[in-house]
Amino acid sequence: MTPASACPVFSTGEDPAEVTLSTQRNKSESDIEAPQVAKRSVRKKGKYTMKEVRRHKAKDDAWIVVHGKVYDISEHIINHPGWETAAISTVLSIIAHSGMDCTEEFVDIHRPYPIAWSQLKAYYIGELVESDV
Repeated sequence: MTPASACPVFSTGEDPAEVTLSTQRNKSESDIEAPQVAKRSVRKKGKYTMKEVRRHKAKDDAWIVVHGKVYDISEHIINHPGWETAAISTVLSIIAHSGMDCTEEFVDIHRPYPIAWSQLKAYYIGELVESDV
């Protein structure tokens, strides 16, 4: 089991359904390092293998698996307030767990935080499957 400090956190205090990537909070366009990502509402839900999930492990393209469900958390990483505060270690931890099944870590950290589970649902993009069929 990984330490609590190494686990993703999904509690920005914002309604994730309202988050878009047109700009980052308090930053000019020239300060934005990551490319913009399509809004979640236009994503097509699919079925993905771990091989596909592992391809998405960058700060601007980050997927995770929790309980067999695949989540594209790219927007969460890009908009995370930790980039502007001392919580940068939280953001780096989220990136470190991208491209993986981090069910155990997510459950360990977020079990007492229903808002984190609610926010996670907004990033759902599909189901994990064993192989391409």
